[in-house]
Order: sequence, then structure tokens, then C-alpha cells
Amino acid sequence: MICFSFIKIKSFSIYVSKYSVYLWGILLLILISLSIPELLAYIPLDYNEGWNATLARRVFAGSYSLYPARDGFIFNNYPPLSFILIGMIANILGCDVVFVGRGIAFLSIIFVAILIGRIIHNFNGKTRALIYIPIIFLLTSITAFHNYFGMDDPQWLAQLVMLSGLWVLLGRRGQALSSWSVCSAACLMVCGLFIKHNLVALPCAVSLWLLFFHRRFFPVWSAACAIVFLAVGLCFYTIYGHWFLEDIFHHEREIRLGRFFHGPRELVWMIGLLYVGGAYVLRRAWRGYAQRRTGLFCIFLVLSIIVGSLSGLGKGVDYNCMFDALIAASLLCGDVLAKYDTLGGGRRGQLLYVKACVIVSLPLFFLVPVRFVQLDKELAVLPHQKQVWAERIAFVQKQTGTVLCTDMILCHWAGQPLSVDVFNLGEAFKKNDQDYRIRDLIREKRFNYIAFIGRKEDYIIPYDAFTTWLKQSGYIFKVMGPHGVGLLQRPE
Repeated sequence: MICFSFIKIKSFSIYVSKYSVYLWGILLLILISLSIPELLAYIPLDYNEGWNATLARRVFAGSYSLYPARDGFIFNNYPPLSFILIGMIANILGCDVVFVGRGIAFLSIIFVAILIGRIIHNFNGKTRALIYIPIIFLLTSITAFHNYFGMDDPQWLAQLVMLSGLWVLLGRRGQALSSWSVCSAACLMVCGLFIKHNLVALPCAVSLWLLFFHRRFFPVWSAACAIVFLAVGLCFYTIYGHWFLEDIFHHEREIRLGRFFHGPRELVWMIGLLYVGGAYVLRRAWRGYAQRRTGLFCIFLVLSIIVGSLSGLGKGVDYNCMFDALIAASLLCGDVLAKYDTLGGGRRGQLLYVKACVIVSLPLFFLVPVRFVQLDKELAVLPHQKQVWAERIAFVQKQTGTVLCTDMILCHWAGQPLSVDVFNLGEAFKKNDQDYRIRDLIREKRFNYIAFIGRKEDYIIPYDAFTTWLKQSGYIFKVMGPHGVGLLQRPE
């Protein structure tokens, strides 16, 4: 009876683990295929796409700089590496920078999932966790955080470079740390910081892990990080001057303590990953796992939650502040699943593995159906939205004279070179009321038209610094174009 019971449990566990991978994998492929039409359309997926496109387009334009400093048009608080890379690829391929950025973001998140699987597999040699956890990671990303799945934004590119550094650092199964792997990891992670400067959780986690558990390599790591950081930093300082540092580290942003839970609330979508990974570590002595990769993943997870919570205090920060936590939780959970798998064909190991798989999947039973409903609605209106944006673009494109857009992607696609970052301008003006070049240009009536998307009442009756400047300078409403596009005209 006992033997028969064990055979049944083993068969059931294999059935569950095998076919659950097939089920989630098929659903993932369907969700990706349904998301692609939006990625290929001339429709903005997010406000940031216009911002990223405007800056990437400036890379090789002679009269523009990535760091316009106090001109008040575009406020750039990101390092330059992603804009340079996307701008170069767009120039080589002759493609729109928006679609190049979307393609890079899409490929980046796929390769992040592959690296998560490789890091797990390199230590345990088990294929079940290698496949299962990356699928869960991608499903969580495309459902709970779907706005960033393929959006023109450097977030996932930076995550990929950072995770590549971790993959190089940890090496293959049975491979000890070496000075070469430590130096290579330092180079990659520092380059990741020059793509997205606030992804500090992983480098800090590696620093603490090496300092306390592999002290022999800590000086090598520190020296490599310092040398690469100074070399790359001086290179960009030579190109962009002191504005490169000032715009990144002195970026004006409103901080609100009431937003403390803005980031941590996203952890609910990772609750399965967090429970399986955290419960395993808490149930066993930390000392036994600290020196291993499990200890590094735990430190990474804790720091990513702390950094994400602090980043979320800033107005305008989205849920991408918790992507480090999603990656750390996936690594830790994958490590735990692989450990359960290494218990062999025993009854206990099979039951633990199946239980962990079910717990990890729980949020997806809600997220996946909801996302299918959302996609059904989005695809139903997609042809109309494409027509709406085509008419908006055509309307702005045919305007003669100097046009300034308050919607950056509208001007980008319409071929009008001037647009204003209204959000960051407002944030800067709240923190520091000073003379901005754009205010002087508005007062001097240098722009023939101001193009906007929205209600004309918002521009006739001033509600912020920018619209107040327009009103004071005598700009008057001219016409409402198609689908909410309006024009303000300078006084004659």
C-alpha cells in the first residue's frame, strides 16, 4: 500500500509540474501575441515614451544636448547610455526611435527571464525550475506590470545588464568565485547604473555579500567598481559637462511620505514567490545559507524592497520601482524549487515541489483572466485609436511656423522638433522658482503655435506655471482639431 501510494503521489506530482508548465506557457504565448499589435502601432503606451524618444533623437542632432539643463524644455534625470544606444541603433536601421526602444525593451525582458532560468540551472542542473520560474516571472510582468512590457523605456534594458553581471559573478555549478568574474560583474553592473542610476539594490547586495562572506574578493570588487565608474563617468563628463551630474543628482521632484506604500503595495502580485522563497529561508538557519547564492538572493530581495519603497516617495514614480524585488523574488523562489527538486524522487520532495508550484501560481489565477479581459477591450478599440492618432499627427504635421507641443510623442511623430516636458517643468517650478529659458521664449512669443491634447478650458484658464506664462504672454485659443488636439496662437 505504501509503495502504491508513493507511486500515485509521484505520478501526480510529475503530472502537475509538467502540465502546469504547459498551461502557463501557452497562456504566456497567447498574451504576448495579443500584445504585439499595440507595440507596432503609432499609439503611445505611456507618457514616458515621448520623453525617451525625444532624448534618444537628440543624441546625434548637432544643436541639441542630452542635458539641456535649465532650458526648461526637457528635464533629463537619467544617465545617457540608453539614449545613446537606442539613438545609434535607430540611425543604423533607419527606424523610428520609439519602435527601436520598444523592441529593445521587449527583448530585454525576455532575456531577463532567460538569465533567471540560467542562474537557477547553473547551480542545480534541474530543468523544471529552469523553465517554470521564468514563465511565472514573464506572466507576472505581462499581467500585473503590463505597461512596461515592451514600452519604450530603459528600465528592462538596465535590469538585463545588471542581471548579466550577477550571472557572470556566480558562474556555473561548482565554479568558485574568481577575480575575473568579480571584475566582469563590476563592469556590467556599473554600466547598468549608467542606464538607470537608481538600480542600486543589486550592486549593494553583492557588496554586502562579498564583504561579510567572501571578504577576499571585496577589495577586487570595490576597486573594479570605482575604476569603471570613474572612467565612464569622466567620459560622459567630458562630453556633457557638469550638467550631466547636476541634472541627474539635483533633479527637482516633489517627495511625499504618504506615498511610502506606493511601491510595496505591488508586492501583493509577487506574494507566491515571496512566500515560497521567504518561508524556506526562515524555516532554516540563515547561517547555513548565507555564504551560498541563497544568502545573496535574500540580501538582494530585502534591499530591493527598501530601495523601491524609498524611490516610490517621489511624485511620478511608477511601479517599476519594484522590478528589482520581482527579479530577486524569482531568483530566490527558483533556488528553493530547485532544492526541492534535488531531494530526488522521494515522496517528501515531490509533495513540496507541487505545493510550492501551486503557491507560486496563485496570483496568476486572478491576474491572467483580468489581463485577457483588458486585452480584449484594448484590441477592440485599437483600429479606432490608430485612426485617432493618425489624424492628430497629421493635424500637427501640417502646421507651419514654430510649433511647441505639450505632448512630446505627438510632436515627435508629427516631425515638429520642439516639445516641452510639462510634468517635470511643473515639479521643478514647485521646488525652485527660477528663470527658465522656455519662459523667456514664451514671453518673447517665439512660438507660432502651442499644440496640446485636452480641453481648451485647461489652457484658457491657467492652472499651473506653464499655462500662466502662456496667458500672461497673450497666447489665445485658435482652433480645436481632431480628437482633442488644440492650438494656441501667439498674439499678432
